[in-house]
Amino acid sequence: MHYFGDASLDGYGACAYLRMFYKLKQIHVALITAKSRVIPSKGLTVPCLELQAAVEAVRLAAFVRTELQLEINQEYFWSDSTATLGYINNDDKQFYMFTTNRDEEIRQLSSPEHWYHIPGNQNPADIVSRGGLSNRACCQQLV
Repeated sequence: MHYFGDASLDGYGACAYLRMFYKLKQIHVALITAKSRVIPSKGLTVPCLELQAAVEAVRLAAFVRTELQLEINQEYFWSDSTATLGYINNDDKQFYMFTTNRDEEIRQLSSPEHWYHIPGNQNPADIVSRGGLSNRACCQQLV
């Protein structure tokens, strides 16, 4: 399973893709589910919204784990935000309460070792935060 999170000033969200291998070394990728949200009126910064998108990704993973009746061998979480990945991988520093609460939820539902960086122009979650990418284009990126 691959989970992607992304945010923009228009919205944030996450999507989940299942990548399967067949015996003849064929790869099949399918969008399983996605969740998008409109940004709150509080006027959060883009790094805070990206962190919230990562929370959506782990919540989506928890939902998929309970609902999907398949054995999932590996999980990968992807973000194009280096700030978000820095929060997730940082054990030493104290953060503002907003960041601490979200980082704690991310760590409860995933492991920091399963988080990776993806360039922004290759992130399939762009479709939930901005729109503009087709589902076919998102799946082709994963193959």
